[in-house]
Amino acid sequence: MISHVFVGVRDFDRALVFYRALMPVLGIRERFCERERPWAGWQSDPGPRPLFLIGTPHDGQPHGIGNGQMVAFLAADRDTVDRAHAVALAEGGRDEGAPALRPEYHEHYYGAYFRDTEGNKLCVACHVPVLDIPRDDPRRDEPTTLDPSDLEDLVDRYCAAWSDPDPARRATLIAGVWSEGATYTDPGVNDLDRDALLAHITRIQHSRPGAVVRRTSAIDAHHGMLRFAFEVRAVDGSILRHGTDVVLLDGSGRLGRVIGFFGDVAMPDTSLLLELQALESELHHPGVCCSRERLDQLLHPAFHEVGRSGRRYDRDTVIEILAAVTTPRDVVPTDHAVTRLATDCALLTYRSALRGEDGRLGQWSLRSSIWRRTGDRWQLYYHQGTPEAGEP
Repeated sequence: MISHVFVGVRDFDRALVFYRALMPVLGIRERFCERERPWAGWQSDPGPRPLFLIGTPHDGQPHGIGNGQMVAFLAADRDTVDRAHAVALAEGGRDEGAPALRPEYHEHYYGAYFRDTEGNKLCVACHVPVLDIPRDDPRRDEPTTLDPSDLEDLVDRYCAAWSDPDPARRATLIAGVWSEGATYTDPGVNDLDRDALLAHITRIQHSRPGAVVRRTSAIDAHHGMLRFAFEVRAVDGSILRHGTDVVLLDGSGRLGRVIGFFGDVAMPDTSLLLELQALESELHHPGVCCSRERLDQLLHPAFHEVGRSGRRYDRDTVIEILAAVTTPRDVVPTDHAVTRLATDCALLTYRSALRGEDGRLGQWSLRSSIWRRTGDRWQLYYHQGTPEAGEP
């Protein structure tokens, strides 16, 4: 819906200091800065839009503050709201409303208000229900006091409610473990209350008749929270699903909120990412790091590339082009990620830009490289560059 938001300023340098301190707190990265214009822009990931821009008004007239106008940034959690508000005031902003719940909007709205160094009104808001214990609740500082056997009984009765085919017994089991106002969330549903959860369980049971949910791990508990692993077994004994539930207990030791996660936690292959990132960087600077012999080692015999122009290149053509480069371009790569496709094959993705003589970044591209393991080395098998949306 939104392409960009432009906020006018008079003292660009002062405003730039303010926003360069505020935006990283919100996870928003700077995309460009042109002091001669002057203007600067930031964007969230994934980009490239919407953009948040600051600069002097286009008509050359002095900037003025509009009555009733405000830009609100979205925060992932309440701590981010707190930190953003504190940074804004430390960088010369003016307080317009300390971080707090504001139930007049909705029960989970947590926001803070302030003005930047130019008087523009800003807000940082979080709409996510808190998955934590209130700050004044003593359980924040004390270990869970429930006996482990009590926790096991609580969780096992909850799992039994997912397994029991009788609606009345399911309702009784849930009533015995569910606190007033408790909610259930998993990747497919969000914030179900008790009645909605019972209806959801009924639908799930109809889709997998006779399946049983059971706990498959010990219960890890602290400070009024717990987690446990579970699995869903079909009548024939096969595993239909497995995952982990995270639970926030209420003051009486009942279930206050349940968050379900399906499958295993994906762990990043950090060592592979670093290795392929280093190999890829050699190809960014031919003539400095890459001799013809090194290119021959890095590129797979079947290597081919589709450039950002859409043109296709074979291995020999690429080697000739790169080996002939005497003044390498200043390539700036960022946002690397790796996905292992097989034991001997991996996909490396990243963004890249060219740094001009004036220091500005341009010609942003989305890049994908397939690397294959050949003997004791990785070789680049395929590469593609695609202009980022809005780039020439």
